[in-house]
Amino acid sequence: MKRLFLRIIVYVSMIVLVVGGVGAFGFVRSQNEYWFAVRDTPVHSMEGVKIPEHDPKKPTVAVLLGNPTTKIFDFMVPYEMFAMTEAYNVYAVAQDKSIASMTGGLDLVPHYSFEEMDRLLGKSPDLIVIPFMPMIDEEKYRPVREWIQKHGKTNILSICAGAENLANAGLLAGNRSGENAVSRNELDQRSAVCCRRSE
Repeated sequence: MKRLFLRIIVYVSMIVLVVGGVGAFGFVRSQNEYWFAVRDTPVHSMEGVKIPEHDPKKPTVAVLLGNPTTKIFDFMVPYEMFAMTEAYNVYAVAQDKSIASMTGGLDLVPHYSFEEMDRLLGKSPDLIVIPFMPMIDEEKYRPVREWIQKHGKTNILSICAGAENLANAGLLAGNRSGENAVSRNELDQRSAVCCRRSE
């Protein structure tokens, strides 16, 4: 009886390890493909891509693209929301004009680099929208953080876990912030900030 019980435990353990291991491997792989779907192949020339015309009478909204990736929902929703009003100049802005990858694999070409945006406006944009940009590569992310810090006195709207990017830039210290429950612990670690939990 004892041997049978031991055999059952060994068989069940092996099944759990194999099935659980395969499941964990698949989960990790699918998460990496979603969050870090960064293009590493050459792209055809983007000559002739039209940039929306700048109207100096309208306020300018700069929606950031991170390096190496940006959360697609956090970028697309505010971009579309401001663009559809036709009351703003709305631009995708990144460190440079290279292809920017979004979570899920969508690639975008920024309208302007940080330097070009600064030259065009001669001041900070009226609003900077900060989607969640995973900070997985310090060298690639540093220019994004520095540009956010450079324009830290302008109006800033962080979307969802984009509050982590604001905290990383030191712009939340001593300020109130709302964030989702999932990113709260990460945000608390990055900034001495008084936070309100979003319900």
